[in-house]
Amino acid sequence: MKFDKKLDRLLGRHFELTFPDFPEDDEFNDWVTELVDYDSYLFGASTAGKVNSKMIKDFSIFCKKLDELNLKNEDDKVILKNCLIYTESLKSIIEYALQFSGEN
Repeated sequence: MKFDKKLDRLLGRHFELTFPDFPEDDEFNDWVTELVDYDSYLFGASTAGKVNSKMIKDFSIFCKKLDELNLKNEDDKVILKNCLIYTESLKSIIEYALQFSGEN
């Protein structure tokens, strides 16, 4: 599949990001483990032009779970910031890739 330059840039920037570390907090650690699956699934769907609006909605709901965390560990708070950067990058890719999927 051929992408335009903006999608190529978004994909390249995301690829350059370091995946967030795994935190001490058990609930947050489970969330980051799920992020591994979402990352590969959504990145693959984006590059194949197979993104749909339900995927975007589901990922947004998944990301909102971060707001519910009550983190006490300072290292986990740093990891949270990295997760926010990482998920925003992934969101920008899938939202932009939606236009290539044929879904209007």
